[in-house]
Amino acid sequence: MNICLLTPSPVPFVMGGAEKLFLGLVEAINRHSSHVADLIKIPVFEQGFWGIIDGYQRFAQLDLSHFDAVISTKYPAWMIRHPNHHVYIQHKLRGFYDLYQVAPQGLEQRCRPALPKPMPDHPALDPILAILERPQPDRADMDELFAELERIRPLRLPEQVCAFPGPLIRAIVHFLDSVGLAPAEVASYAAISRTVATRDNYFPANQPVRVLHHPTSLRGLTPCPGGDYLFTASRLAELKRVHLLIEAYAQVPGDTPFLIAGTGAESFALERQAAQDPRVQFLGFVPDDHLVRLYQEALAVPFIPYDEDYGLITIEAMHAGKPVLTCTDSGGVTEMVRSGINGEVVAPCVADIAAGLTRLVTDRERTITLGHKAAESVATLTWPHFVRDLLEHVSIPRAARSTAMSHGKKDRIVVLSTFRIHPPIQGGQQRIAHLYRQLAEHYQVTIVSLGALNSAEERRVEGLDYMEHRVPRTKAQSREELRLEDETGISCGDVMATTLWAQNHRFMDALSEHLQDACCVVLSHPYLVHALDGLWDGPVIYDAHNVEQDLKRPYLQDHADIFALVCQAEAAAVARASLVIACSEQDRARLCQLYDLDQSLTCVIENGVCPVAPFDERALVRLRRRMGLGERPLAVFMGSMHGPNVDAVRHIFALAKARPAWSFAIMGSVQAAFREQAHPDNLVFVDQLPDTQKSLLLAAATLGLNPITTGSGTNMKVLDYAAHGLPILSTPFGLRGLELDERHALVHELTNFGSAMDKAVRDPAQTKALALAARNLVQRRYEWKVLGQEFGTRLETVL
Repeated sequence: MNICLLTPSPVPFVMGGAEKLFLGLVEAINRHSSHVADLIKIPVFEQGFWGIIDGYQRFAQLDLSHFDAVISTKYPAWMIRHPNHHVYIQHKLRGFYDLYQVAPQGLEQRCRPALPKPMPDHPALDPILAILERPQPDRADMDELFAELERIRPLRLPEQVCAFPGPLIRAIVHFLDSVGLAPAEVASYAAISRTVATRDNYFPANQPVRVLHHPTSLRGLTPCPGGDYLFTASRLAELKRVHLLIEAYAQVPGDTPFLIAGTGAESFALERQAAQDPRVQFLGFVPDDHLVRLYQEALAVPFIPYDEDYGLITIEAMHAGKPVLTCTDSGGVTEMVRSGINGEVVAPCVADIAAGLTRLVTDRERTITLGHKAAESVATLTWPHFVRDLLEHVSIPRAARSTAMSHGKKDRIVVLSTFRIHPPIQGGQQRIAHLYRQLAEHYQVTIVSLGALNSAEERRVEGLDYMEHRVPRTKAQSREELRLEDETGISCGDVMATTLWAQNHRFMDALSEHLQDACCVVLSHPYLVHALDGLWDGPVIYDAHNVEQDLKRPYLQDHADIFALVCQAEAAAVARASLVIACSEQDRARLCQLYDLDQSLTCVIENGVCPVAPFDERALVRLRRRMGLGERPLAVFMGSMHGPNVDAVRHIFALAKARPAWSFAIMGSVQAAFREQAHPDNLVFVDQLPDTQKSLLLAAATLGLNPITTGSGTNMKVLDYAAHGLPILSTPFGLRGLELDERHALVHELTNFGSAMDKAVRDPAQTKALALAARNLVQRRYEWKVLGQEFGTRLETVL
């Protein structure tokens, strides 16, 4: 699955525990699961009335439908609307919830409620207040509220109306949170601690909330009990109560240093408070590598915040084998620290804190023992364990679970592939991933694929009833693949499989396993057709991504023995199939011609595309400015390490030399063919990007190039360009098999590409009109959902 971790980026930016969780979680999902994760952050100004409202509205209007699942952790990101939205709450806007009635004067008054301010009384607010009083509001109420807020924005209202913090903005935030976190909007709820899970008004009533303690992303921590000083790392803010630690430490005997890392609003006051105690040293900001050393060489770590959500400092100290001293009202910290076993938990008063610190400093043997136990307590708090638990409910959408239960067991379709499918990056991967995912609504779909040598065998569950079972290549297969590539100069991983499939015993075992309850087999490409010999005599569908003979002939014309393997495999797949699927009418006609195939046994299921939300013009201007493009036009080409794409890049090299006023970007594995070659200064190669970053590149571009003159099938890059609203410049051959023509794209032979690029810049209105027409056609005709329905109908006929 493609998972989005959706978060706010605070303005002004600070790197706190929340931000560290975001970065660590995305990396961990990508490293320790079969899923692909991306982090999307939207700036939110958290210190003003309108900044908060604008932040909530941005997230409420965001379209992330191209992700399979979304995880939000913090306000206002949970306003996103997505059918598979999961909430893992760090905290709400605490100043409007659990801390709203907490007086800020000092520790001794923290539990004394402040008098709530009355709601401002002004006629302009009457419609807004009426909306806020509605029980169980939904998104229609939310939209009405945003509209009314826009109405009053330009008015000169009394200062107390938009006071921040204030009763009106508090009521608005409560209202919006109730909409975004409603059970109808969220598939599952989780919290970073029991403290957060049990706070009033944090979660809807009667909804289960899982508590999942997350690990730290700080690397290099190893258990090392014992040390020479006390150490704490904290934002120097009032709620962290560092002033209490300094006051208590003044009563601790001895000369053990007390080191304090961190910055914040209280730093000046705290340094002045500790000026008379030379043992107390303020370190300010420290980088991660220095922070690790400070933990490792400390004796113990005191950390006594008031009602902390979680407290990463606690986890980091314990991983370093250091006992933590905390207070009974420190919230999430107390969920990890057990007094007298792996740390100290004392009352939040100076005398008890001082006594606990004294025990840690004077009884070193006991402190070291506590440190050993602390390390043991968090030994299983690791990213692999956390990702497994977090994604337990994320992997399968709620709607899909209920649909499956209502329909009972489904028939299984087994799809064979000579390459891995997920994550889907190149054209063939995208076709298989998106087309067969659509079939999973009615069938169990299992893809059995060959992975890279030395990769792990993996059963990658991508959704309910949709899985890829990937088996690595054997050494013999990899050697043969390299030999063929050295001999021919092109990628030959597919051709290798025609002869060496039987030598991969683990692959054959996996195939046999999944065929046991299959109703149909799909050959995606023809090269594994003989792997079915003796294992399967039921229906076979051949999904012909290309006419393989025509595709390979230009590159294998001097290698008759290898080309013969291609022809034999394609002929065998066509002969074996109950249905042959082509990507275009041209390919269908050619296959019928080559193999004397009855057209009634064929159909056309074109390549498709996922819907893409458009960028507005202002956003595009900002994006191009950030990329350093300004007014300079940018031409983009995308392609895998595939013969026709290699030829196309050679043409683009010549274009780049002839058009120095343009920038050119080439994305994808095709760049491997040009690693040893010098390229024009105005041309860059870009690694294959995640979908969100690819969308940004295509949105910023001026033209999508498709200088293709050879090959078979259809060019999916053209559909990608069109879906993103990017004007297309293509050869006539590059549009084969698609309904796109001069009404939707700039269509020219290669010799006229340069002049066509000049015209695109001179007449941007006409170019944009073509792009809009292409986008509309693609949305109507080539979305994967539409194509999947066509495929399902034909499949029912075959079965």
